Amino acid sequence: MSLVINWTWTWSTTVTVEPSYRQSAILNLCFVSPGLVATFLMLLVSLSSSHVKGRNKYPVIGTTLCNFIAAASTFLMSAVFLLCNDLKVEINFVLCSVIRRLAQNSQSVPFLCYVVIAVDRLFVVCLNRPLALRHVLLLYFTALAIAATPLCVQLFYGNIFYEDICGYSLQGPRGTTNVLLSMWAATAFTALFINIAIILFIVIHKHKIKKANGREMTSSEVRNERMMMYGFTLQSFFPVCSLVPNNTVYFLFVNGSAIPSWVWIAINALTYLNHFINPILTAIFIKQFRTATLLFFRIRSPEFYQRTTNVTTLTAQRSSRSTGSRSVAWNKR
Repeated sequence: MSLVINWTWTWSTTVTVEPSYRQSAILNLCFVSPGLVATFLMLLVSLSSSHVKGRNKYPVIGTTLCNFIAAASTFLMSAVFLLCNDLKVEINFVLCSVIRRLAQNSQSVPFLCYVVIAVDRLFVVCLNRPLALRHVLLLYFTALAIAATPLCVQLFYGNIFYEDICGYSLQGPRGTTNVLLSMWAATAFTALFINIAIILFIVIHKHKIKKANGREMTSSEVRNERMMMYGFTLQSFFPVCSLVPNNTVYFLFVNGSAIPSWVWIAINALTYLNHFINPILTAIFIKQFRTATLLFFRIRSPEFYQRTTNVTTLTAQRSSRSTGSRSVAWNKR
């Protein structure tokens, strides 16, 4: 990547997609497609199922949507550039720059959303002060605004760089990409740190955790909360695993080092794997979403969960009567 000084362009200027990018575009489509499908299906399950309800619904949907946006932008970039390459047509210079920068900057959106959902759980579990839905939405919009800021700087600053896909493309100041990489690292490690802290809080204070109405959680509720936090922690752990090699390679690339093609292939595969893992972990560790997923794919029948609910309700009633009987007997003493 090198800065171009004397190159003039207009809104109608076109550029040619580098033929060497064709193989990378095909591989990127293969890598990102599973994540795109998985996040779309999880959104469909979450929005259509009556089993997904309560205050955990919208934070999880928001994070899944962030992963869907990141996967969709990469899919769009690879598909458009592959189509232009195969049809031997040029693409508008500005459009090429927008697609390229959008795919790059959208990868920071999931990292920011992991911080949002970690902060939400921190208020619920540790502080016993659940955030209102409007506050959660405000946090998500703030995350999107933070992710959009480097994108706007890159598109409107006016620098022209010569890159490996479209050749000439709009770019911001030299340090913009380094700032973006630093933001990825800061948000990923912040989310992981908060989630680990919440798990430790649950383990240490499992007998004192209270719900929003002031009563202490039952052992079953604490177990579900702990399982949920395991899922959130893993969702923030895998991005950290891919972030270290990803940021290292990108930092070397934007500062002038030549990167072998096989390294880019491995880095992209590792990065796009996160979009696939996120909804899988949601379906495994969060009970409501697991139930909704099993029903959606008809792995379990509605009658099965109806019987389970009836048994649970009957057991709870018997336990309540038994506790009441012991209390009466104790008072008679």
